[in-house]
Amino acid sequence: MKIEIDISQAVKGLNIIQSRINDLTPVMRPIAGLLADITEDAFDGQYDPSTGAGWVGLLPATIKARKRKGQVPIKILQARGELAVSVVTEYGKDFAQIGTNKEYAAAHQFGVESFSDRSGELEPRPFIGYSEQDAEDIESMVADFLRA
Repeated sequence: MKIEIDISQAVKGLNIIQSRINDLTPVMRPIAGLLADITEDAFDGQYDPSTGAGWVGLLPATIKARKRKGQVPIKILQARGELAVSVVTEYGKDFAQIGTNKEYAAAHQFGVESFSDRSGELEPRPFIGYSEQDAEDIESMVADFLRA
């Protein structure tokens, strides 16, 4: 007795999956776009994209100074808009990332105990991040890509 099993279709399918895993660029591009949208929404809504919590408000003195300089409407982290427009995404065959080249970005993202020549604390106002729902959306995007 001889039994032969043809697994050529299974091998073909595994080869397709392997080729898709070796270059995830087609799914990393929209993931990077999603990260950009999340960050843009955080600036627009003035909230932490990971938790949804609103950013700590500006000090009255800061509001007064901005009004005096004509920096209205007064939006947190957007006196001149340089930080928001500096945020960029990149993607490749095995990554999607978002970031900024502004040196002061980390101070706003994470906060600092003392800053500049002034004493006092700079409260964190996270603008880069993602929620649990965003993570699920990203997982679905990858799963859909691998199933296609």
